[in-house]
Amino acid sequence: KNIRVISSGSRAEGLDLPGSDLDIMCLTDTYVVDEKQGNTQGKRLILDTDNALPGFALIRITDDSFPVANINDVTQTVDGLILNNNFFKQSILEKLNGDCVCFGTTKTFNIDFKTLCKIHGPAVSTALNGIQEVDFVRCLPCREWPSIAKRWLLRNRCFQWPSSDLMTEAIHEGVLLVPVGSKVSFF
Repeated sequence: KNIRVISSGSRAEGLDLPGSDLDIMCLTDTYVVDEKQGNTQGKRLILDTDNALPGFALIRITDDSFPVANINDVTQTVDGLILNNNFFKQSILEKLNGDCVCFGTTKTFNIDFKTLCKIHGPAVSTALNGIQEVDFVRCLPCREWPSIAKRWLLRNRCFQWPSSDLMTEAIHEGVLLVPVGSKVSFF
């Protein structure tokens, strides 16, 4: 699987304040999210905004080959299987475990990151005292801007922010979905 690592958040934008963490988005292109049912190209998931709370979406599994190892990672609904955000956090922990290369040497060592990390919102965060905290978030690409995000593109802009150039760049870059569960929803 290809995983693209994207630095995001305030540190990626050059704001380096004491206590700031480093935000790392792990983008996998194995699965792509579509809002419409009709697109059958590749392994895909469906973005369901009709049955979700405002500002949120559910991710529906449409492919029998989706790697769900734990029954707690999905919820059966009348419309099919819904992916819980716990799946993404656990998959990050699994990816972080294993052999690590010590910088500047050829030595490898095995680290059990499950004991060094904690779940923090949608992220898996390192919890090492005295070392900069790093938040890892898994995200999925969406082939087109979902209807709920299109409203952001069309709203009035105060003080011309973001600029039209930045808006054009955002449209070109596309949408990355990060699993954030609503505090009032099971998913």
